[in-house]
Amino acid sequence: MEIDFPQSIDLRGSLNLNLYYSYFSGDSSLNYSSDIKEGFYLSQNSQFSLNYSLPNLSLSFNYLSQPIEKINLSLATKNFLLYFGSSMSLSISPLTLYNKILNGIYGNYKNDKSDILFVISQIESKKKIAKIYGNNSEGPYFIGDFFLIPNKERVFLNGRVLERDTDYIIDYTYGILYFSFPISQEDELLIEYEVSGFQEIYNLYGFSLSYSPIRINFVNLQDTNTKTNRRFLEGNIIFKKDFQSLEIRRSFSFLGEIYSGYADYIKYSLTLPIWNINFEYLFGEKNYPYIPQVLGNLNLIPGEKIYTFNLKFNPSFIDFLFNFSRGKDGEKIISNAKRNIYSSNILFSYKKENDNATTGVFFTYTKAFLNLGYQKEISQSYVANTYSYSFQPKTDNAQFYISISKKNIDLSGAILEENQQNAGITFLSKSWEIGFGENYKENINLNPSSPIDITQNFITDGYNSIFELNYVPIQDISIYINNIYVENNGTFTYYLPDGTYETYTVSYTIEQNLLNILFEDETGKNPPPSGLTISVNYKAYIPLKSISKTDTFSLKLKFQNLFLSFSYQKIIKDLKEDKVLTLSTYGMILPSFWINITGSTYLGKIKNNISLNANYYFNPSSFYFGLYYNEIEDRRILSSNINLKLSLTPYEANLGIDYYRNEYSNNYFQNIGYNINLKRKFNTWEWKGTISQNWKSASYNLSLYRTNLQSLSISFNYFEGKNEFLLSHEGYSNSANKYTLSFSYSSFKLQDITFYIKYVYNVLNDQFLSIYQIGVKGSINF
Repeated sequence: MEIDFPQSIDLRGSLNLNLYYSYFSGDSSLNYSSDIKEGFYLSQNSQFSLNYSLPNLSLSFNYLSQPIEKINLSLATKNFLLYFGSSMSLSISPLTLYNKILNGIYGNYKNDKSDILFVISQIESKKKIAKIYGNNSEGPYFIGDFFLIPNKERVFLNGRVLERDTDYIIDYTYGILYFSFPISQEDELLIEYEVSGFQEIYNLYGFSLSYSPIRINFVNLQDTNTKTNRRFLEGNIIFKKDFQSLEIRRSFSFLGEIYSGYADYIKYSLTLPIWNINFEYLFGEKNYPYIPQVLGNLNLIPGEKIYTFNLKFNPSFIDFLFNFSRGKDGEKIISNAKRNIYSSNILFSYKKENDNATTGVFFTYTKAFLNLGYQKEISQSYVANTYSYSFQPKTDNAQFYISISKKNIDLSGAILEENQQNAGITFLSKSWEIGFGENYKENINLNPSSPIDITQNFITDGYNSIFELNYVPIQDISIYINNIYVENNGTFTYYLPDGTYETYTVSYTIEQNLLNILFEDETGKNPPPSGLTISVNYKAYIPLKSISKTDTFSLKLKFQNLFLSFSYQKIIKDLKEDKVLTLSTYGMILPSFWINITGSTYLGKIKNNISLNANYYFNPSSFYFGLYYNEIEDRRILSSNINLKLSLTPYEANLGIDYYRNEYSNNYFQNIGYNINLKRKFNTWEWKGTISQNWKSASYNLSLYRTNLQSLSISFNYFEGKNEFLLSHEGYSNSANKYTLSFSYSSFKLQDITFYIKYVYNVLNDQFLSIYQIGVKGSINF
């Protein structure tokens, strides 16, 4: 008699390979192909997974080679789990191993009353920790270290782990974080990360035995450099009954064979319908040999005590929250009370952080659109008191706002006072909006004879090279790019997310309060690339009294699929008057014709900019036109490009034209270029041709660049596969020429595999370089 067990198997994955060999003959300095290296090279990018299940057994295996290698294997039965992986997350206790990602083996056996686990692992690299408080913005936030190891960081917001590329993005080279939402001043960011260079490697093993409600844990951490062992033996007990629970832990430690102190952890929680209480106590003796950045609990610092008390009181008439913590960073209190009245809220809140670093009282009544607040900030360089009031009533057809704030700042011996008032009204309808508003700002310096240290931050957009400082510097300025100090005419290396980088020579000049900063590479002197943070430090005298007032009129119109907005601003600052017109429109002005135009001009001044983007679709073809122009006095940038894509079966054509000119004082850089791509398809073969040309000129010497390209390729089906011949020529600004002849073959049976042979001939005057290359590249999916 045969018994059939239901079973399933799921095997899938992909493997990408690039294998080639190159041979060089001639002058290697003439190699203009960055992707061709001498010798034998092999690279791969692969992933695959296997899942197999039986009634009482399941097997799972996963492998991923990029962006970092990961291997995970798990074997599970009803009561037992065995896991092997390069990125497994594990916690044993807040006093030993806590919330760590490890490389190793993990096993766990569970039944109704018992729980047994063991772990054997290795921890590589030295972990570091940075704590940052929010400033009501998305960033940038500087960690304080450079050359972080990619994908090794963990970012916690108030104890909650955030997700990379969803909640935040990170520049690993310069240690800069940007978030997808503002981080308030009440929020605490904790970043755990690793730095390239010196590595520390630790071997770790441990186990945990429990028989409800008692558990015993043991962890051994060995430093492979010094062979020092840190051992932790912990006992804990957990009581749970009805709505409350109590957890008590004590861990004894040994450094080598010598007793080295203890640590305690107590947690109590009570949950009732109208209130919740949570209390935590964490303490480690001074000699307790815990390494937070290696073992995981970033709050456990030997010699420090941390108390945290949280009370949430929510009866039917009021919600009350109180949170108190005290640790190495001082005291932190956050509390608020909220009362619901007629579907609106009255909110009263109070906060105190870091030994009186920030103290505030706030009141909100949403039904009356009313906000009141007071806040005091204390730092090493200043003390600031801020009082604020705002009132923003709203109806279906109108919205009114008024806000008043007063801020007193004691900054490095200078006493500053900032007063700001805003008021305005907007009338609304389905097809239009009309708004009137005024912003009044008054800055008073009670000690104008003393210069003050000032820092201003700018985010580059890729177009502008001129940045306006608030005041005129009285001495040399200091410039930091992505938190890196850069001297005038010094170099800056910009590391891109894909691992490549560009090195620029940075030059800047300053006239009055206008900073002109330029980045020079082989294409010339250009504005800084977009997405950089430029910090400018300088000393300046702040006037005794500075007054600015801005009156604004705005109009917005909607015409079916087209939106138009217009604004007029009258700006008065210290008796200097500016009048600014701004126009913006976007949408479909005709069927299949999309346009976006923004521009502004200062009346009576040479200060203008305009940006235009237009697309016309006549499927499957399209036409695009882009224009950007910006001028300030004797500085001008003009950039335009045209792209025409035609698809008339069996023909395809693409025409692109680019123009760029950057003028500043007596210098300029200009580039004009075009490219043409043509394709013709036949039944069993096709041909493609490319022609491109660049003309560059500048008031200074340009680095080497490619001036032209011509290429022709013919592909046809033969010998059960696709065959392609390619012939191309490239010219360079130093009169060098590069000729390439290549042949590739892809089998229909192995469509993702390509075999190729390439010959490259570079010549300059009487010098030459020949490159012979043979290789295979492709992917296998299963």
